Amino acid sequence: RAKRAEARKQRKRRLQEAVARTLASARSIIFSSRWEGSPHAALEALSLGATLVGPPIPSLVSWSGDRFGTVSRRHRPSSLARALEHELAAWRGRRSPLPSSAPMRLRST
Repeated sequence: RAKRAEARKQRKRRLQEAVARTLASARSIIFSSRWEGSPHAALEALSLGATLVGPPIPSLVSWSGDRFGTVSRRHRPSSLARALEHELAAWRGRRSPLPSSAPMRLRST
């Protein structure tokens, strides 16, 4: 039993590390849900320097602003696609992960 429990812990740790590496290498994370309470993945992405792209749900609207991402105008795929295009253009022009992530890192500690 102890060996199986230890193996599970190691698998879980490797998975968590893989998710952290993936988020750390991402520029943006896209949310397509019509409703989210307070998505932890968004906070994790922000703390690692990624920005948010998603529909106009309250948590994303309050966290995104101009510095932390782009919120679509409507809950439609075409609107989300335009928001993603806007965010990609922002990264080509002026976004930098370190200044974006600093305030969120302070909040998450």
